[in-house]
Amino acid sequence: MNKKSLLFGLIVGGVAGSITALLSAPSSGKELRQQLTNSKDEWIATVKDMTKNANELKKSIHVLTTEGKEMAVQFITDVKSSISEWQNNIETNKENIYSEVQSLRDTIEQLESQIKKEKS
Repeated sequence: MNKKSLLFGLIVGGVAGSITALLSAPSSGKELRQQLTNSKDEWIATVKDMTKNANELKKSIHVLTTEGKEMAVQFITDVKSSISEWQNNIETNKENIYSEVQSLRDTIEQLESQIKKEKS
């Protein structure tokens, strides 16, 4: 729903409702004119307050979305950095494990060789 349409609908509905209430109330023309004059200033102040609040809300939403985008970008950057660091750590460990396995193979081959010599 369009925000401007909603705000416009609320304002028009409020004005129409108040005019209807004033016109349907049992009072003389002079009293009605006085009531309209008195309530006009209140309605103008209310509309100004609503406009100010709507503008503040719009600014707050803009700031929130901007900060949210910045936080998301920072989070993604941090995750990528952590993954890269993790991969580097794993690569070092992988090389160490490969060296250890190769050393074990060599030792096993030596032991097998010694066992064959002793049997012969």
